[in-house]
Amino acid sequence: MIIDKLTNEVGLLIERYDVFDGYFSTEELENENIGPIWAWEILWTGHLAAATKYNRYGSYTEIGLISLIRDEALELIRADSENGS
Repeated sequence: MIIDKLTNEVGLLIERYDVFDGYFSTEELENENIGPIWAWEILWTGHLAAATKYNRYGSYTEIGLISLIRDEALELIRADSENGS
C-alpha cells in the first residue's frame, strides 16, 4: 500500500507486471538485451478517487515508484512491517 503525501490518497498495489510482456518474443528480448521493465497497477482510494471513476486505476513503473518513495512524495506501507511503516 502507498500513500500520496500531497493528497492523502491511498493506493493499493494490485499487480506487478512486465511492461514488455506480449510485445516481444523471448528470443527478441534476449537478442536485443531488453530486460523486463516492471510496473505496478494501483487502485487509488479516497475522496479524490471517489469523485471520478476515471482516475481510480493507474500504473507506475517500479523505478518511478521507488523514486517517489525516496523523494518522500509517497509513503510505502509494507504488509510485512512490524509497526506498519
